[in-house]
Amino acid sequence: MDRGKSSMTFYYGNAVKSPEVRRQVVTSFQEEIVGSAMRSYINEKERYQIKNVMISGYQEMASINLSIACEGLCLEDEVQELLDKVFGE
Repeated sequence: MDRGKSSMTFYYGNAVKSPEVRRQVVTSFQEEIVGSAMRSYINEKERYQIKNVMISGYQEMASINLSIACEGLCLEDEVQELLDKVFGE
């Protein structure tokens, strides 16, 4: 009997499948797994890139935000001094 071209059939539940159909099912399943893995990898890579862009942006903005915050504190001190003068506290 030639093992490469077997005429055996395989039983999956109630369905009978020939070796050719079985190969198609296995190939389809493998393609689905590979496709799913690739989509997962691409999604994770996109998330990683977005995270890195955000980290970089926050680091670049840190000095600007600090200077704005310091200006706000100086203005608060000036307003408080004016209020103290006006209301005499």
